[in-house]
Amino acid sequence: MITPAVLSLVVIVAVSVVVTGIQTTKPTHAAGTWASGLSGTGSTDGSFAAWRGEPVTAITIWNDATPADMTNQWSLDQYSGMSVDMDDAFGGIPAGGSWQPAASGAYDADWRTAALTARAKRLGKGTLYIRLCP
Repeated sequence: MITPAVLSLVVIVAVSVVVTGIQTTKPTHAAGTWASGLSGTGSTDGSFAAWRGEPVTAITIWNDATPADMTNQWSLDQYSGMSVDMDDAFGGIPAGGSWQPAASGAYDADWRTAALTARAKRLGKGTLYIRLCP
């Protein structure tokens, strides 16, 4: 039996295979340190980095409200000029959906489209981490 936890791992591995090669630049943080940042206000205009006295090296975004949000990856557009690590939450299961159709591949096309769109928008701009949000 495929449990949601097992399916999540399988989907993450499958999506990772689709976007292999996304990191074409060195990480935005020095070896032995950790990436740190925020989401939203202050992330693109430099005000948060100035306030804390350190550069933003990671940003979290959500593209999970609707299937169209996920496949279009619109949240990435506001960071197109930034080379930072990105934590991107994909919409794993659409409203009214469940893990059962996901196990049979019902959402594969949307996940693939989202991964390829994110790859195209972030290629060469830092590491892209993908999270599936049910």
